[in-house]
Amino acid sequence: MLQKEFSLSTEQIGKATSHFTIGFGRLRVENGVEHITSAGSGTLVTVGSVHGILTAAHVIDEALPRKGKVGIITSVDESSRLEAFKMEMDHAVPVVVGEQRSIELGPDLAFLRLPPESIGWLTAKTSFYNLRKYRDDVLANKAPGPDHVDTMTGVIDELTADAPGSKPGAKKTLFTTIFCGARLAALRYIDEHGLLLL
Repeated sequence: MLQKEFSLSTEQIGKATSHFTIGFGRLRVENGVEHITSAGSGTLVTVGSVHGILTAAHVIDEALPRKGKVGIITSVDESSRLEAFKMEMDHAVPVVVGEQRSIELGPDLAFLRLPPESIGWLTAKTSFYNLRKYRDDVLANKAPGPDHVDTMTGVIDELTADAPGSKPGAKKTLFTTIFCGARLAALRYIDEHGLLLL
């Protein structure tokens, strides 16, 4: 029996992936105008009924404030549809993976549990990747479907630009997300590093 072949363009895959990807934005006010700068990115995920953002530990440790508001950057097709959404960090719960870690050895991984008041807005505008289903599939040795692809995405601060048509007192900013294919690998670090699996 012949197996069906699927042909997905990079544009199609990138568009589908963008619904799960968010950026974090640091907020500041200058001359009465609110500005936002990139503070990292992450993937919207669920683990059972828990909603959160899978991100890098250095984003939680160094880029995001512990208190106050951060901007949440989502994907839009055109700048006229830009919306501002802010999340209260006081109500979010950060969980960093690994007590001892380094940039060289990892793991550079964290989970930010979303505050209840943010879940409804994000669920209406974006999609959440089901990590529990993925875990169950891996443990059951279930082979990915023919249209499966692993990717990496992230907001690139150097590609940030002002959006055209900003009005006085309101500044729109465009962020660019990079998207590329990835190959997953499992590495086991020896015990002297105090790390398990990455």
